[in-house]
Amino acid sequence: FSNHVFHQYTIQLDSGEKRDALKKHLQEKGVQAMIYYPQSLHLQKAYKYLGYHQNQFPVSNDLCKRVLSLPMHSELSEKDVTSICEIVKEAFMVMG
Repeated sequence: FSNHVFHQYTIQLDSGEKRDALKKHLQEKGVQAMIYYPQSLHLQKAYKYLGYHQNQFPVSNDLCKRVLSLPMHSELSEKDVTSICEIVKEAFMVMG
């Protein structure tokens, strides 16, 4: 039985470098973090026929470089959530 439909907890970081460093740190600690949207929708093959150009959606393009999705699902315990939060805080202490 599941009591919600949440499946992503996406955060945005200051830069792509920080995003990649956080992702690496989480993976080293056994936490799977994902980049679900590496490219803006308007640049994906399925939407090319619409004729949008690279720079038409600069906010979308920027966010694709800076967002990271943390684990979020009904099977996470409060202990799991606390552990993930501690690992994220640890990464920020290392990154400065």
